[in-house]
Amino acid sequence: MILGLLYTLFGCGGDGKPGLFSSNGYHVGKEKVWYRSSTGMDYSVKEVFGADARTFAERELSSKMYKGATAYYGFDDKSVFWADAKIEGVDLPSFEYLCNQYSRDKNAVYYMAQELTRDVAHLEIVGRDFIKDSTHVYYGSDVFSDDPGHFAEVGQQGSNYYKDSRNGWYNTYPLKDADPATLHIIGPNTAADAKHVYVEMNEVEGADQLTYQVLTQGYSKDAHHVYLNSEMIEGADPATFQILQAPYSKDDKHCFNNAVVIAGADPASFQLIDEFYGKDNRQVFINGTPIEGADPATFRILNSNAGCSCDAKHAYTLQHRIEGVDPAKFPKNGQCKSCNESGVTF
Repeated sequence: MILGLLYTLFGCGGDGKPGLFSSNGYHVGKEKVWYRSSTGMDYSVKEVFGADARTFAERELSSKMYKGATAYYGFDDKSVFWADAKIEGVDLPSFEYLCNQYSRDKNAVYYMAQELTRDVAHLEIVGRDFIKDSTHVYYGSDVFSDDPGHFAEVGQQGSNYYKDSRNGWYNTYPLKDADPATLHIIGPNTAADAKHVYVEMNEVEGADQLTYQVLTQGYSKDAHHVYLNSEMIEGADPATFQILQAPYSKDDKHCFNNAVVIAGADPASFQLIDEFYGKDNRQVFINGTPIEGADPATFRILNSNAGCSCDAKHAYTLQHRIEGVDPAKFPKNGQCKSCNESGVTF
């Protein structure tokens, strides 16, 4: 495999044989042009059929529509190539790059090396991912919608929400039962219509779109409920709800880890120690689970990522007590490396 890879990268480069490839995948031999594509550690090398090695060169094209958008194409004196494929019938003087894998000339619009439509007069790019003409909306090389007259991005550019007269989408994912006539943006990756709220492509079941508001760290609420992403946090009171630091939150009656009530936690005294650990005036918790017997007054974290901690009398691995270990004997300036049910390693 290694020898094959070295040959692919650094072959002799003689007539009809690939040699050193450019960073964009091309090798120009004396008579032929080759293109190398890779997926992980796997490589494939193909001849670029129809390319004139004597005049072939790769060029970086910049989009006139989108500042900073560029792509590399292969050119000879008569043709344009996407990767190893010739774009048939292209008009060289008018050829230009649009965005993503789209390009055009005076006669047609192309996706990669495939002709997409010859209705150049009605070409429109929607959200950089979709192309439409007078009859169709395209995503890549596929027809995405047959309602180009109504197809548009919802809200400002970059919202990732789209609609036509019949449907709504998040990117290319359909929004179940969405009403495109009332679909609008209410927050980052969040939209609503007259009856539903969507986080990305997922409907927030039971949400009141009239009072729904996006909070932070994936949380949101309406007049009746609190949500984490699109999941309702059962029992959470939107009027008193506080985000501590994901995944911890609380209201005046409960503490939560993600969307789950932390049984026995006291919200009045509950506080975070770090992103994994929390405590109230009676207990210590890791990932919302009580560390049985841990003393919150003397509790300290030894190694948070490894789940190592202690109080004045005991050491713990995650929520479990490590028997026979005396924290008073731990080195004062030692750094805890790991722990398990047998002991703590410094």
